[in-house]
Amino acid sequence: KNAILTMEWDVLPPEGASAAEKSLAEECKAWLAELPDFEDLLLGMMDAVLKGFANHEMVWGLQEKLLLPAQIDFRPQRWFTMDEG
Repeated sequence: KNAILTMEWDVLPPEGASAAEKSLAEECKAWLAELPDFEDLLLGMMDAVLKGFANHEMVWGLQEKLLLPAQIDFRPQRWFTMDEG
């Protein structure tokens, strides 16, 4: 799981993107980089590799008239069950 932290990440606009799409990709990258404990979030998401799924709850916050994820919290797999019916 720790190997994921050594990798570079980026948010890229689609091929042939307009100037607005390029700008939004940069904004999105900045929003992700500003999330508290982003590296812990990546490690938590890697639980899905061996366990089959990983659950996270997004806490939203208002920032300059934009509703953005302010925090993303890991939620244990044991909190979720499958309907056997």
